[in-house]
Amino acid sequence: MNGCISDTLPVMDGLLSHLEEFKLKMTTSDSRFLPAVEAAWEKLNHYYHLFDNTSVYTVALVLDPRVKLSYFHRQWSEKPEWILAAKLKVETYYGKYSLQYFRNSPNVPLP
Repeated sequence: MNGCISDTLPVMDGLLSHLEEFKLKMTTSDSRFLPAVEAAWEKLNHYYHLFDNTSVYTVALVLDPRVKLSYFHRQWSEKPEWILAAKLKVETYYGKYSLQYFRNSPNVPLP
């Protein structure tokens, strides 16, 4: 992790997974932590769902040469509809900005 925007989604996934594992492993002696763990999970989950409102995080991950689409296939293998949604976000983003770029570049042929 290096603090780039492409790190945001993997960090959120990791934190949510860690909290879920902690809840499963909790014993009665840990029960005093349960409200804090649940509150943290709820807050992170709220922000995680806000990722659906923007393409920036998805596009940043796909453009990261270390990651590309492999992150989505690895992390969301049980949710193919999420993988498809991520691909559609990238395609839509590309479609929106590629035409703008090509129109403003006189020496570049249109795709």
